[in-house]
Amino acid sequence: TCTRSVVRTETGVNAVKFEVSHLPSAPIWEYQLQQPVAAELKANDILELRFSARSVSGLSVRALVNSGQPDYRELLSRTIKLGPNWQE
Repeated sequence: TCTRSVVRTETGVNAVKFEVSHLPSAPIWEYQLQQPVAAELKANDILELRFSARSVSGLSVRALVNSGQPDYRELLSRTIKLGPNWQE
């Protein structure tokens, strides 16, 4: 089961909180957080992807930026192994 809620951090920033009670059996893309980019990106533009995450049970997450078009071409992909402490 995966639940999602918006919470306020200790520093006063709104954040999205995911709580997963067991590993999903559904396709992995059914559990995702998306943020469309409002402007069209051109060659040599810089796009920064930043988030904080942790996992008490040591799960990994995959950070991915794709074209957003029907081909969903990957532009950036990285798998991050999480631990119990917050990582950025």
